[in-house]
Amino acid sequence: MPFRELQYQYKKTPDGARYKALASSKFRQFKPLFARAEMNRNQTNPDTKKNFDALVASFDLEGFTPFCNQHDAYLSVLPFIDKFLGWLFSDLAEQLQRADLNGYTLLWARLPVWEKFTGDGVMLIWDVSDEESYLGDLEVGNIIYRLQQLCARYISQFLPEIRDTWKLAPKRLRCGVARGNILSVASASDFVGGCINLACRLQKVQHYSFACASKGLEIDKCFKEEWHSLFRKVSLQVRGIGEAEPAFVLSSEYK
Repeated sequence: MPFRELQYQYKKTPDGARYKALASSKFRQFKPLFARAEMNRNQTNPDTKKNFDALVASFDLEGFTPFCNQHDAYLSVLPFIDKFLGWLFSDLAEQLQRADLNGYTLLWARLPVWEKFTGDGVMLIWDVSDEESYLGDLEVGNIIYRLQQLCARYISQFLPEIRDTWKLAPKRLRCGVARGNILSVASASDFVGGCINLACRLQKVQHYSFACASKGLEIDKCFKEEWHSLFRKVSLQVRGIGEAEPAFVLSSEYK
């Protein structure tokens, strides 16, 4: 998939606070690159970074396989995927947007640079290697907070909206998140890295709808104080990874 490269600026609000900002015209164009037929590997920027510090989110639609096994599934599955992807990217953009200011959109965090439809979910990648980032760790925390919000909003908002059309729709959206260094392959049309593998494993671990590897993350630096109680640090047994992988899960799902 093409690599999304955006030019951010810092803008001050009237109260003096600084936020990462993107030209509103560019922000309104945010949509999945894999849904744009005119963008392909040949259009990938050859100067795209070969490796960088990344935050990887792997989403899984729980119950997607039974959904695909229904009678005449093609009549339901493809329209559902289109609807789901449209909702996912629209809701994510809405959550990352803080305000509009003089032709710019102020953001709580930057947009993902790459995405991939995985067959039963979506993978998103953020470049978090900007050492001069004003928000720093807090920006990473803002992304993580909004990723778990997507899982909750899938149940509270998306499912009620589409229930009459797709009664057998996947019942839950699960998400695994991990941070680490990744390496681009095939002109940044794909990526490899241990954190990608870990994120994919975490989205299927035990009963949790959300799990985020804690390596490279400090809760005091990444999360606002009012968010601390939302997460609980635990050790998880992750297939193919280890028996005591430190991760943040939702306190409400901890048993």
